[in-house]
Amino acid sequence: MKIRLVGIIGFCITVAVDLATGRGWWNYHWHYRRSATVSEAKRSGLPGDDIAVLTMPSGGLIQPDGRDIRITTASGRIVKHRVLMVGPGDVVRIAFALQPPVKKYFVYFGNAQADKPKQILKIQRGVLMETWAYPGGGIANFHQVLGVFRRANVFLGRDFRRDIFIGHNPFGPQNRICSIFTGALLCPRDGDYLFSTTSRDASFLLVDGKVVVRNGGHHRAWPRAVKIGRIHLKKGLHELKVYHVSTRGDPIIVAAWRPPGVRRIWKIPPAAFAPIVRATPGFIEQYGKALTADFIYHHAGETFLANRYLQRYEFVAGLSGRFVGKCRYEWDFGDGQKLSITTSAAKPVKCEHVYLSDGAKKVRLVVTIGASKLSRTNVIQVARPWDRITENRMEPLGLYARLVAEYDFTSASAVDIANAIVLFKRTGLFDAIVRAGDALISKKDAPAQALREAMDIYADVLVERMNNSCKAIEALLRAAKMSSSPAISARLMSKAGRYALQSGNDTLAMKIFSQAIHKYSALTTNEAIRDAKIGIGDVWRYRGNYKKAL
Repeated sequence: MKIRLVGIIGFCITVAVDLATGRGWWNYHWHYRRSATVSEAKRSGLPGDDIAVLTMPSGGLIQPDGRDIRITTASGRIVKHRVLMVGPGDVVRIAFALQPPVKKYFVYFGNAQADKPKQILKIQRGVLMETWAYPGGGIANFHQVLGVFRRANVFLGRDFRRDIFIGHNPFGPQNRICSIFTGALLCPRDGDYLFSTTSRDASFLLVDGKVVVRNGGHHRAWPRAVKIGRIHLKKGLHELKVYHVSTRGDPIIVAAWRPPGVRRIWKIPPAAFAPIVRATPGFIEQYGKALTADFIYHHAGETFLANRYLQRYEFVAGLSGRFVGKCRYEWDFGDGQKLSITTSAAKPVKCEHVYLSDGAKKVRLVVTIGASKLSRTNVIQVARPWDRITENRMEPLGLYARLVAEYDFTSASAVDIANAIVLFKRTGLFDAIVRAGDALISKKDAPAQALREAMDIYADVLVERMNNSCKAIEALLRAAKMSSSPAISARLMSKAGRYALQSGNDTLAMKIFSQAIHKYSALTTNEAIRDAKIGIGDVWRYRGNYKKAL
């Protein structure tokens, strides 16, 4: 392969000619590609295509329905694929046909004029779960359940599972859902097979299109096989399909069987389904560009904090193409936080980030090489890893606190600051509480409950740890103006009045208590007004006037 050198202000970038000129590019109408690598590529010998599944960031460069996606081998041979889902955020999941012994493939995208591919991969491997929000309707029999799926129009997710044994929704917090499981079942021998489902609410099991188990209606999941069906099957690959509708509670569904020669009905094990493999994405390349910046991310962990979960993500950034010299990686994590890393190494750069609230985060990477800047943006939907919530693996709060303590809170949202303050209290980082609290009261407004919780902690630290009652009083009065809730505002003012009285400033305390009553008593009847009235009595007692205190 020929190599050329491109000089850029004091250092050199070495790039492969095929990226700059487009050699080896399958079709120049597709502007981007990303490699997909599988660790093993052996033929199973089963009917149909062996399958790999790839989940990758799209950079917002793929069409909303994924119609512009094409997958090829390194030699440019098209392989069949099926887009499983696009989103949430800038992410796409694809199943494609393996071509053993090929291990490296390319995913092409970024063609707005592309039509849908003519051939769609027929999936005959693994267990594919497809889930929609339950639209309502009867579920007493199979005909009614099919009607539910015809009406379902809120798609939640599609991915492969190890088996049909689940008690949660892996695609989100909803529990009123309807799911179809399609499994490529490997029957070990000829004979009569027993099948059973246990589920919360309706489930129906089909083999090769024939209904074998009918378990309709609203009911709980039984701990034993109650609904059982029998079918004679030949050795080899069969299509197993399970329809499940959950209208309430945790969406529990288990598919079980008893093959010939086995005495008991057991959950169908993962080994009974024809396997799939997971592919690993590489960095994006752009047609005609010698060097392209990109990043890949994954959810790395979560922790639990006072009725909320915090999420940790790991990011890996790199360049497609080769270079020699220094470059600067600048991250904007989409929540007001930024990070800059300068390196002279050509290997990928890693970092991690804690998100203090859920939602869509627009993450942007800018790589500066001399006078040139390369960038990549992905919208990440930050949320709990719903498919792993049953593992209950919570990371230490201290790990999260150490990362968050480095944040610039002046650019963070009020909700994120409030959550950070709660985190710092739990981990004893009092200086960080003060820094975050200072940033919080500089905001124009904040959600009432978040403000109340954070200000209680912040003010207590100012008084008890920093011996600064004046600052605590000023902060509480400022927060009272920020809140849109009269009840929270009155509570914050009453707390400020208490601190004023404790510090011996009875005049200020009387003024604050009186203002709280005058301003908010007509708007709320909560205990904060009662506390303000009691506070006025305490001021009179402090002054020795016990008659007025009554």
